[in-house]
Amino acid sequence: MMRYLQAQITEKDPTIRLTHQPTRNDIGLGWGVRTTGSYRDIQHNGSTPGFTTHISAFPELGNGCVILANSKANMGKLILGTQAILKRKK
Repeated sequence: MMRYLQAQITEKDPTIRLTHQPTRNDIGLGWGVRTTGSYRDIQHNGSTPGFTTHISAFPELGNGCVILANSKANMGKLILGTQAILKRKK
């Protein structure tokens, strides 16, 4: 997952850059893309019973996170807290 995240952060592959371009309503090709100030938050999440995931990439900040959990409980707080730490690393 870390290699996959690194590819999303560096955007060296033109195909990856293409998937990060919002087509409408802040949605890229499979990614949610939000611009906050001078950087983008590129993210995707998903879940199945008993398992949930979230990935965020901040290309302009050079970092990101992958969160894997066996419960959705407090996932929103965990995501927002982790993102806040990463955004301070600017």
